[in-house]
Amino acid sequence: MEDRKERILAFMKDDAYKPLKFDELVMVLDVQKKDYELFRTIMEGLEADGSIYKTHKDRYGVPERMNLVVGRLQGNERGFGFVIPDDEYVKDVFIPADSLGGAMHNDRVIARVIKKVIGDKRSEGEIIKVIKRANANIVGIYESS
Repeated sequence: MEDRKERILAFMKDDAYKPLKFDELVMVLDVQKKDYELFRTIMEGLEADGSIYKTHKDRYGVPERMNLVVGRLQGNERGFGFVIPDDEYVKDVFIPADSLGGAMHNDRVIARVIKKVIGDKRSEGEIIKVIKRANANIVGIYESS
């Protein structure tokens, strides 16, 4: 199964690849009818771990080719945060407080880069998807105002 995952990722990382829908990928990769469910399971697994991203138009692509960064959110007590990318060669992405999208400290996230690096400034982005929550339970006091 790992070999199949690697082949799918290699295909999507190719420079000529443009995001495709599930049915288009089935055709292009010549997936046999008997293997549809296995292929769907592999695609769902790749999406769940952030290796691929499914757009709102149901097209699949790899985050690095879609101006997206996958990593861990490092929150700050003042409300903003930074995405620490899985790829050590990519710089951290600043996330303003109003662009956290409900993500919390140490969540695994996908962020869209809005402003690229200019000089010493970090790139800036917004969280578009929480892949995995760091904490299942949160303890606190709810105050209605």
